[in-house]
Amino acid sequence: MWLWEALFNLLFPERPHCPLCGNTAAAGICASCRAVLAAFRARGFCARCGRYPARGEAPPGFVCPTCRRREWPFVAARAAGPYGELLREAVHRLKYRGRRRLAVVLGQLMAEAARGDPLYHHVELCVPVPLAGARLAARGYNQAELLAREVGRRLGLEVVPALAKVRETPPQTGLGRAARAANLEGTLVPVRPAPIRGRRVLLIVDVFTPGA
Repeated sequence: MWLWEALFNLLFPERPHCPLCGNTAAAGICASCRAVLAAFRARGFCARCGRYPARGEAPPGFVCPTCRRREWPFVAARAAGPYGELLREAVHRLKYRGRRRLAVVLGQLMAEAARGDPLYHHVELCVPVPLAGARLAARGYNQAELLAREVGRRLGLEVVPALAKVRETPPQTGLGRAARAANLEGTLVPVRPAPIRGRRVLLIVDVFTPGA
């Protein structure tokens, strides 16, 4: 399906519009979407997982209840924006409808989030989360790799495909947090450990849900 949509878009290019909300009065991310993203960042977020609180604002150094209960296998996670409120449809178009150009916009937002956080100023390289072979063949590309290339280009970082997914897993859509984590257990293995051993790695994923 995505191939036909990509071909249609090539033959009949769309009018300039906001890639997030579709506002045809804008040729890029519109002022309204920029305001939503700015409000998301100003609201504050958990210093570990990057999620914003369900209510109110997060003070500096805020750690959410989930992160107080568990230990993550990473130093910290940051989001480009609120997935449910703004970015869900753009991510779905990138993943399932062949809209590869959206990786430029979404990668830009991810790079802005990293550039604005001192924690990420010493990152040395980008590593995209991989797809398993069958899904990669069916889709024709790995959306995380497209995003990593854009983030790497904007931040001046090398992109190293250092991981492989060794088995297919059912889609994460519709699964709860625990089921999502169990679904991915043992599926990712390092295939190029030497380039990343001992270095600060920025792991790129399109949607952060369980953090597995």
